[in-house]
Amino acid sequence: MSADRHVVVVYDIVNDRRRTKARAVILQYLTAIQESAFEGKVSSTEYRSLKERLERVIVAAEDRVTIFHLARASAPPEDLGVSRPEMVRRWFWIA
Repeated sequence: MSADRHVVVVYDIVNDRRRTKARAVILQYLTAIQESAFEGKVSSTEYRSLKERLERVIVAAEDRVTIFHLARASAPPEDLGVSRPEMVRRWFWIA
């Protein structure tokens, strides 16, 4: 059984320099599907590394990075930082 995770990462980063750094980090692991949206499969080790590196780049009080886990329906999206009020999540399955 593969330990790969299929994820989608989106961000809203207010500072140009941090946004450029975050994009460069994400592109080392995932493929860009829009300007601020990326997708792909990562191993557990790559996932931890991606998340840790992004946490070092963003300012949690100003920026937001959301990681959607597509392969596991029970795993909720993870938000790093809070630049907007909490939103009501409506759960759905992407197959």
